[in-house]
Amino acid sequence: MSWVKIDDRFPENPKIAALSDQAFVAYVTSICYCARELTDGFVPLKKAKEYAGKPKTVQELVPGLWEPCAGGFRIHDYLQYNPTRDRVLAEREAAKRRMQGVRSRN
Repeated sequence: MSWVKIDDRFPENPKIAALSDQAFVAYVTSICYCARELTDGFVPLKKAKEYAGKPKTVQELVPGLWEPCAGGFRIHDYLQYNPTRDRVLAEREAAKRRMQGVRSRN
């Protein structure tokens, strides 16, 4: 399981406060998707459309929160607040090794 980091003032950020409810949910859902799938902030077009539902919702998110790129969108500043795929995988491997050590002692 992965976790996402969202600033405790997230809802008051002017970019966030201006969003419709649907755009807010689409944005948060896309952040969770990126953490779960370890995409380093990339949201495939198919998922973006699924989360946004309507083109108007996508327009609310682009360009301030979602940045268009080949095949979909990148979440603006995702890696500034969340760990990279490589870091998450390294931390999981380290935790796995620690647990193997604990179990082997028992």
